[in-house]
Amino acid sequence: APGHVGRVVRGLERTALRKDGREVTIEINAQSYATPDGPMMVTILRNVTERQASERALRRSRENLEIAQRMARVGSFERNLVTGEIEWTDEFLRIWGLSSRPEDHSIEYVTSLVHPEDRRMFTEAREAVLAGKIVPQPDFRVIRPDGTERTLHNEYKLEVDEAGNPIRLHGTVQDITERKRIENE
Repeated sequence: APGHVGRVVRGLERTALRKDGREVTIEINAQSYATPDGPMMVTILRNVTERQASERALRRSRENLEIAQRMARVGSFERNLVTGEIEWTDEFLRIWGLSSRPEDHSIEYVTSLVHPEDRRMFTEAREAVLAGKIVPQPDFRVIRPDGTERTLHNEYKLEVDEAGNPIRLHGTVQDITERKRIENE
């Protein structure tokens, strides 16, 4: 009876030489099958050179963004308002004193780090942006998990769909503690 024989190759990458002499990276996927005429193998070869180049360029771009954010002490985030998913850059987490993404309710946890005297102002400013209002974003203090206090400034950009419904919130946060200290001297 026809069916699966068992030999499988998935995602095997090799360098191949084209007729014009150029090297390309190919991905090999193969599956063997039993047929009435005997075992057969279906093999798919795919040129993945461009995909690999795109992946390298994306990786370099992310590395450059991370370096620039660290140097400027600016972190960023993106919150999908439809699914609730949040993506934070490593610098965003460092600024808030977090070594990794909080496992519990992320927004609530981060908000709990805002200094109690600044929390209401911080929350009201964020809610105003989510309501589509353009409001100046006040500086605020946070108390990191290790107890250190920092002064931060954030900016938001609300993205809406064609019907005007909020779908995504982009933001940056900058550690301005040293600048504030110098201004107050």
